[in-house]
Amino acid sequence: MTTADVAYDTLAEVYGWLVPEPLLSPEGAADAFASVVGHLRSGSRVLDCAAGTGQLAVGLALRGFDTVAADASPAMMQRTRALAVERRVDLPAVTCDWASLGRQGWRKPFDAVFCVGNSIAHVGPAGLRRAALSAMAGVLSEDGVLALTSLN
Repeated sequence: MTTADVAYDTLAEVYGWLVPEPLLSPEGAADAFASVVGHLRSGSRVLDCAAGTGQLAVGLALRGFDTVAADASPAMMQRTRALAVERRVDLPAVTCDWASLGRQGWRKPFDAVFCVGNSIAHVGPAGLRRAALSAMAGVLSEDGVLALTSLN
């Protein structure tokens, strides 16, 4: 586990203080990406690859998407699993970093990959960001969409 992973594990309990209020509920998090979600068919395979505490991933699952959550922080994935149970959605939550996305043995490619918030800025220098983006693109279907935001 890297120093960054430990930092995110530490943040897991207070992550809600860092997230804008409209994004604190699964419904609000999914609503924030209505322009992307509106183009997906019901049942589309979706990966939230920097899921944090799972608000977006659970919100997407609640909308009927076949959703998987992934994050490098085990504590964040534990919070995601708890939220999925609370909201009664089937949501696999996988602890892995971006470099490992292509080695997870997904059963088929994703129709959409979300990497939102400020996650990509924390990857490191440009070469590591390019590698992370390449890994995300590598798990997308041929006509899939990558939804990426950065606050920096």
